Amino acid sequence: MIKDKEILQSFIEGSRDIKQFCASNKISASKLRKIGRKELGDQGWIDAVSSKKKKQSQYSLGRQFEYRTRDLFEKSGYFVFRSAQSRGVADLIAFKRDEVVFIQCKRGGGINKSETDELMRVCSFLNVTPVIASRPDGRKTEMFELVNLDGKIKQIPFALD
Repeated sequence: MIKDKEILQSFIEGSRDIKQFCASNKISASKLRKIGRKELGDQGWIDAVSSKKKKQSQYSLGRQFEYRTRDLFEKSGYFVFRSAQSRGVADLIAFKRDEVVFIQCKRGGGINKSETDELMRVCSFLNVTPVIASRPDGRKTEMFELVNLDGKIKQIPFALD
């Protein structure tokens, strides 16, 4: 029978998370946790488990931000479509009575000039509102409407009702 330290060492050196490791080694998760805390202490065990968490891709993080932004608009009474894989000038298109909003979602807050120009061109042609949603601090979603003032594109705060 494999000893506790060998089980723990196998878990630490492997790439599997707790659920996968326990299933393949026929050990309960509670027993593995007990061994881990005994051998490594609470913080050591937490660190070992944390290192097993899968990293999210940039696409996945962006998609989650788009969903959160969509939810904000829906809570304000908009009907929202998402353009999957950012195939278009806007990530989200929100409709409300007599109002259409094209929303470009940028987690980091930055939008390059060519994207801004294209969004403004399309929105101007369709007579819809261009909005940038960003989350530069990783916590609070900020929204800005793009407006053309004296030939310069400015960002003004956009508030949902």
